[in-house]
Amino acid sequence: VEALKLIEKGLNNTTDAYAQAILYKNMGWIYFNQRKFVQAQIFLNKSIILSKSIVPELKLSGNHCLLAQVLESQKQIAKEEWKMCFSRSEDSDDPEIEKWQQIYLDRIMHYRNHPPPDNWDGVFKHTSK
Repeated sequence: VEALKLIEKGLNNTTDAYAQAILYKNMGWIYFNQRKFVQAQIFLNKSIILSKSIVPELKLSGNHCLLAQVLESQKQIAKEEWKMCFSRSEDSDDPEIEKWQQIYLDRIMHYRNHPPPDNWDGVFKHTSK
């Protein structure tokens, strides 16, 4: 809660669009960790839209890595977001992104060893924390 207040204060005190995009991403991350997926999706989408409006070719992988996890948590397919998560971007070297990418790579290995059933809906179902 305190972090959200600080982020909101930062958003109110800056007109720098790049800083706002990062702050929106951080809000999405907080809501994701609180399992408030609708709010997380709203703020991650704001961050993605804002960063694209600054420089169309600006890519922030972290937004997409988080959004992919949010979508999957809502039983939605996140294939395009995972692709963007792995794309080269300004934030590709962040340790968090490497962690999120590893989550996806672990799933690939899991499905190679344990193929899903023929009627699989494409949504990853978490079986452990």
